[in-house]
Amino acid sequence: MIQSALRYLSMTKQVLLNKRIRALVLNKPTTTIPSDRSSAVALSKWLLLSQNEKIDGGYRTYYLDKKWTSSYPETTGYIIPVLVEAAKKLGLPELEKSALIAAEWLLTIQKEEGGWQGGYIHQNRPAIVFNTGQVIRGLIAMYKHTKDDRFFQS
Repeated sequence: MIQSALRYLSMTKQVLLNKRIRALVLNKPTTTIPSDRSSAVALSKWLLLSQNEKIDGGYRTYYLDKKWTSSYPETTGYIIPVLVEAAKKLGLPELEKSALIAAEWLLTIQKEEGGWQGGYIHQNRPAIVFNTGQVIRGLIAMYKHTKDDRFFQS
């Protein structure tokens, strides 16, 4: 888990150090959109690749030695707003579709007490406040985007 977190932080750092990508992600106008676009599209396509659409609709983790994991509700929650914004900025409707599939999946796995589990979906762990917060973040973004009350009510 720690190694995975360190790899993720390293990748995130590389992305955020790129001023063009950071401007796009942070919704700040920039005059260099054309050169940013190829990086943003590549990053978005990686997120689409990580979606476990055929099984459940969530986003997964990739390990070089173990390949793809099962879906991870927490990361699915914070990927949704990224893809909604990227779909608008890049004009790629497949990103919006992916985010909608993920949000709908999150609605199906909400725990009876109202939260969402920690860890990978196959682990069936108890609800965790932090993870629930990330899922709520994604559902709020989807509600704002679609005005579909299901995402607000959950």
